[in-house]
Amino acid sequence: MDGIDGKIRGNSVRIVFIISPLVALLALVGVGYIANTSLQRVTSATEQALNDAMSRALVATEQLSQLRNANLQLYETIALRAAETPTLDVASRISAIEAQLDDLIATLGELAVIVPNPRQSERLLQATNDLATQRDAMIFVGGMLEIDFAAVITFIEPFGAHLDRIQRVLNTVADGEVDRANRALTETVLQARQDSNLQTTLLAASIMIVAGVTLLGGRFFSRAMATIERVTANLKRSEAQLSDMIDECPLLLMIVEADGTIRKASSFAADNFSYQQNEMIGSNLRNLLVDADDLIVDDVLSQTGPGTITRTVQMKRRDGSLIWSRQSARRFTVESGERCVLLMCEDITDVKAMSDKLAYQARYDQMTGFLKREPFVEHLEEVLEKREPGTAVCFIDVDRFKLVNDVYGHAAGDHVLVELARSVVSALGEKDLCGRWGGDEFAVLLRCTDERDIAHRAEKIRQAVAGTDFTCDGQTLDVTISVGVCIIDESATTVAEVLAQADASCYAAKSAGRDAVCFSTDAHDEAMGREALVLRHVENCIANDTLKLFAQPFATLSDSANAAGKHFEILSRIEGPDGKPILPSVFIPLLERFDMMPSFDMAVMRKTIDLLSAMDAQDLPNRCFVNVSRQSFKKQSFTGELIDLLSSFKSETCGIVIELTEIGVNDGADSMVEVLQKLRAAGCEVAIDDFGRGQSTLLSLVQLEADYVKLDGSLIRDLHDNERNLAVVKASVAMGQELGCCIVAEWVENAETFDLLKWLDVDLVQGYYHHRPVPIEQLCPSITEAVRSSIAENDGAAAA
Repeated sequence: MDGIDGKIRGNSVRIVFIISPLVALLALVGVGYIANTSLQRVTSATEQALNDAMSRALVATEQLSQLRNANLQLYETIALRAAETPTLDVASRISAIEAQLDDLIATLGELAVIVPNPRQSERLLQATNDLATQRDAMIFVGGMLEIDFAAVITFIEPFGAHLDRIQRVLNTVADGEVDRANRALTETVLQARQDSNLQTTLLAASIMIVAGVTLLGGRFFSRAMATIERVTANLKRSEAQLSDMIDECPLLLMIVEADGTIRKASSFAADNFSYQQNEMIGSNLRNLLVDADDLIVDDVLSQTGPGTITRTVQMKRRDGSLIWSRQSARRFTVESGERCVLLMCEDITDVKAMSDKLAYQARYDQMTGFLKREPFVEHLEEVLEKREPGTAVCFIDVDRFKLVNDVYGHAAGDHVLVELARSVVSALGEKDLCGRWGGDEFAVLLRCTDERDIAHRAEKIRQAVAGTDFTCDGQTLDVTISVGVCIIDESATTVAEVLAQADASCYAAKSAGRDAVCFSTDAHDEAMGREALVLRHVENCIANDTLKLFAQPFATLSDSANAAGKHFEILSRIEGPDGKPILPSVFIPLLERFDMMPSFDMAVMRKTIDLLSAMDAQDLPNRCFVNVSRQSFKKQSFTGELIDLLSSFKSETCGIVIELTEIGVNDGADSMVEVLQKLRAAGCEVAIDDFGRGQSTLLSLVQLEADYVKLDGSLIRDLHDNERNLAVVKASVAMGQELGCCIVAEWVENAETFDLLKWLDVDLVQGYYHHRPVPIEQLCPSITEAVRSSIAENDGAAAA
């Protein structure tokens, strides 16, 4: 339709362009006709005036003198203008010509008044009206076409000449020269005919010129119209392509009016919202918003600058399904000048879901659904600022959880944690908050009414876990928790302090036998604080490699092969924050209680290997004894790591002897056989420590194939005064030697005991009588300076 309309408009313009010159020609012919008619009438009127003037020559001469002067003035004015310019734009000169014509008409009117003959007077009046009609026609033609000024003179000049002749006739009548007047009349008629012919010639030439212009202009106009139509068609095609691109653009594009009415919507937008394109146009944008207050139009139109406003809102489709959309909007002015909003919406439902998922994963533990540590601390900080009464923090630690992982595997351990989390949640209120603090550690923020309610809720948590049936592969697991509670009251100053008290209370619950609830009360704060301080300090020493190693040499009493050479045992020592030593009898039980012996044993063994590798051959002992806890070997990864470490130590003269306590050996002797075989394959020997304290059996010595048997110090210390101990020692020595074991006696503190053991054929003696434990650097002066510097730096860091 647009193409058809364009063609119709183009044809209409072409028709008007062609008709306009024809109308101008017709107007010019009309002007010529009116001019000739007027001239004839003037000639006739003049003839009548001359006839009448002959009878009244004297009167006419006086009256027509005024007409002559007016006619001369008119002609001179027209001639002057013709001299100034060859052409005349009638539109710009019309006022001057009109004034001259008005003067001429007025003069003819006066002449008609003075002529006594009514018929002549009537003819003069008719001539006056014709001149007025000629004036109006010229004004009309002047508004349409630029004409030659000479042509104007052509049909005006004869009239002026005729007036001159009239004047001469009047003069002749006045002078009585009738003949001369007749000749003048004849000449006037002849001249009028000649002027008429000349005017006709000019009219024909004008017609030819206008026709030529019309033909040339029509051709030029046709070419111009063809170009315009071609450009218009290209623009329409571009517009159609642009409209198609907008419709198929994978963005939801809309033009929205100030009240939310959708003026235009892309096809893609309509498809996305499950509407037809014509259905969306005229509807309100609020119908697509989940929250009508999210309408962006008012904010865009109210801003002062042309900037873009962007926001994320939830929108709905026709079927009620929801999407998340990122809206970008800016002001847009349509053709009518009305201010609207150009709105671009992008479907970010998948991106929003992924963002929400990542945000959830950043704050919540995926296994249990509890808050992670950092978000939990943020909530705790808010609670601490408000000091709400009845709030408390519980630390929960799963008892012997490592055993579940080691025996049943980590998958079973994860299952236990998930079930445990459900049990904990079942005992909590709606306002309580849970967080996962570590592997098997949890934190709970309780919001209760008072301290009694806090105690009841904490006990309820413990009972909920204890009453849950945990199973793995059809076997029931005994899973319990230790709970430490710190009440948030006016004495609580910082979050770190509250967490430390809750942690210490949890340690106290484990020390009390596990499966218990303990509060951070003044009665046990001091004890819990000491244990927690020691444990944390040991952890720091392990992490920072600031353990101190001492060595205690053995005395050789026999000539057996295993007893030959130099032997000493590695003993670990830890200095407290105050510089005083922390006895092994204090920190070893804590490490065993909290399953930290594997990391401690590995740290001692690693440092021992490093120091032995740094010694010269003359300082190396033949045997270096190192204690390893049975608890460490229960950790599956410990054995492999230990074997790799021992394999890295290459020495032809120095051997490593792993000491195992007798109690630890008997606690699952079958499982230890395979472990000890791997250690022997790595070049190690095995010693059974504290032999005689537990249930010493020949079978354990046979199964484990021990290389050394270390008699417990409690049997040796009063050996010379205790006959029963003496009998046990004699039997143990005989039994061990029979099996090929080297016998070592501990805690030898005096000469009597030393001599008695030598009499009993004990191979090696260890104790204060022979040598006290000393820093290993004192026994091995060949340790490189680099190692000494490293030890000094670590000692300085520990002291700091």
